[in-house]
Amino acid sequence: MIQKSYRYDILIVDDMQESLKFLYHILEKHGYRVRPATNGPLALKSVALKLPDLILLDVQMPEMDGYEVCRRLKSNAHSQNIPVIFISAHGEIAKKVTGFKAGGVDFITKPFEDEEVLARVETQLRLGKLTEHLEQEVNQRTVELTLANHQLRQQIAERRQVEEELKKYQNHLEELVKARTAALEAANKELEAFAESVSHDLRAPLRHIDGFIDLLFQRVETALDEQSRHYMSAITDAAKKMGLLIDDLLSFSRMGRQTMSVQLVDLGTLVRDVIREFELDTAGRIVDWRIGDLPEVKGDAAMLRMVLINLIANALKFTRPRKEAQIEIGSYKSQAVEVVVSIRDNGVGFDMDYADNLFGVFQRLHRADEFEGTGIGLANVRRIIAKQGGRTWAEGKPDQGAAFFFSLPQYDKEEANHDF
Repeated sequence: MIQKSYRYDILIVDDMQESLKFLYHILEKHGYRVRPATNGPLALKSVALKLPDLILLDVQMPEMDGYEVCRRLKSNAHSQNIPVIFISAHGEIAKKVTGFKAGGVDFITKPFEDEEVLARVETQLRLGKLTEHLEQEVNQRTVELTLANHQLRQQIAERRQVEEELKKYQNHLEELVKARTAALEAANKELEAFAESVSHDLRAPLRHIDGFIDLLFQRVETALDEQSRHYMSAITDAAKKMGLLIDDLLSFSRMGRQTMSVQLVDLGTLVRDVIREFELDTAGRIVDWRIGDLPEVKGDAAMLRMVLINLIANALKFTRPRKEAQIEIGSYKSQAVEVVVSIRDNGVGFDMDYADNLFGVFQRLHRADEFEGTGIGLANVRRIIAKQGGRTWAEGKPDQGAAFFFSLPQYDKEEANHDF
């Protein structure tokens, strides 16, 4: 039994006074506020004045039956959500179907049973309350979702704006990079052309100096004292050294413009060929060559030959003070993406504090009177290897030898078989 409560307002519509009194008594006794109506038009007026929480509606009434009253209630947006329980003296299925189609939610059959009436009323009121609660939650959630959707759209719009600005900035940066790259390439070409022009222009005067000094020496050799001969020898040596420097400059400037001819290169074979080229230079010296397994790589054979000539010549030059020179050439794979080739020697070495200077143009770590050179060879090595997608670096300690390294992209045999 539900406790007395006046939270619910129930409208009873029945033209039979006996039924009205019975239902009125039962519902009021159990805490419901009840208002009666004896026909359809009165019921519609009562609803228009104040919406009830539930309507008990008799089917058989004069003027307007309960079905028509229900249809009008449901067609009005103001009253369409009020639950309607039909009252009928008959329990035929056809009448119930008609009632449900008109908008009813349940049926109470005469003669009334107190418990049934109360149970059906309580059930519909609870369902109505739950429905109302759900509608409130739905409305609140709809508002929240609408707000969230608005915020999301605003965030999307802001993000798109940021992306567009970033894209514009990126395009601007790309244009700047292209412009600066083009300017740098043009400057490099001009510099290379200038270096080649200057080198060519200097060759003729140097040849004249060297040639006339030689002729002059032949004419006055017997009249010259030892000091004079030393002066002329120094002039000749300086001219020759200048010639070598010009040749190296020309080689360095041409390297930037030289087109690569990529092919499969056997580094083992190439190293042995280069070593044979130094046989005359190593005559009379003890050189312990230690050649490890060297891989096949993809690259420009002529350029790689120049790299090996420079590095092996360096190893031979800086091991001259040793009674027995030890030069080790080997390789290893690094991180499965590149092959590293190393040339180690037991020469005079160098201080690692100056390692960054080794591969620069005109950079030397030893005096010219100790070891000859122009300071361009290693710069050429770095330029060649970088052009082929690799790296160059060196390690060493004073009087404990040095090791020079260069890397190349790892050679894929399956890819090579497809390409070649």
